[in-house]
Amino acid sequence: MTYTEVTIYTTALGAEIVAALLGELDTGGVSIEDDADVAALADGGPRWDYIDESLLQRKREWVAVKTCIPDTENGPDMLAAIADGLERLRADSGLDIDLGPLTVEYGRADEADWAECWKQYFHPMRVGEHLIIKPSWETLENEPDMEGRAVMELDPGMAFGTGTHETTRLCLEALERVVKPGCTVWDVGCGSGILAIAALLFGAGRATGADVDDTALTVAADNGARNGLYPPRLVFKKSNLLDPGEIAAFTAEAGEPDVIAANIVADVIIPLTPILYPYLRPGGVFVASGVIETRADEVESALTAAGFTNVTKYEDNGWVAFVCR
Repeated sequence: MTYTEVTIYTTALGAEIVAALLGELDTGGVSIEDDADVAALADGGPRWDYIDESLLQRKREWVAVKTCIPDTENGPDMLAAIADGLERLRADSGLDIDLGPLTVEYGRADEADWAECWKQYFHPMRVGEHLIIKPSWETLENEPDMEGRAVMELDPGMAFGTGTHETTRLCLEALERVVKPGCTVWDVGCGSGILAIAALLFGAGRATGADVDDTALTVAADNGARNGLYPPRLVFKKSNLLDPGEIAAFTAEAGEPDVIAANIVADVIIPLTPILYPYLRPGGVFVASGVIETRADEVESALTAAGFTNVTKYEDNGWVAFVCR
């Protein structure tokens, strides 16, 4: 299948808002290309989730948020909806964040281009004290200090989540601290399935991921199989947990959770928080990540208003994760 590649130029802080807009429109996969991270990559520094090789050849002032729209009969309507959404953001005088130019470039891509372009920059990496994440196309022959680490084999395909982005890494490190042997875990907005799979590698007895994107669910199930994890221990379901009927059905199958992890965005976490609270077992833990620091106070207020206590905030490079009970 061929696609129209949409590139939106914004600021580092505006990237979350633009990505959230694309998520609301259900465009599918979204990538963020930050010039600061490209510079670090060129210098041998930390690697980003998704980096287009062409970025190494040209530096730019703005962060690029990309998505691909399939060339189907709904494609023109989707492109028009993106344009309308960006126009609303430009006109929103209530935003306290500089969104930059919000200019748009259009290009052509096929599915292989979209799924493959960043692979050469995703390499084995250590997360926390007990995990190493290995891309499915690489080996660990030259990796030192493997003793005591679980190995997760991962191919995120067109779904978000490799572990290199701060939001995912904060979630993984939190799960390493809070997952207990045999516990039940929900991964809300599971993407590549990385959090649910990690929870099982950390000793959880059962993990269920929820997502509204069919591609993500397929990728997540494939990644589970790569790691020898299958139903009923690892299940991924299409479910919108903001819907009371769907979350009730999800609970009936997934079981009452000891831990819920949600690596999404603030605009989803805030309304989701009071919905999730009643489903956690007493003493259960909620890990909420994907929050840019300028929205952290709003999310923390939502957590305490819902009844969560012992709210602890972890920060990394302008991103925030919360762990609370």
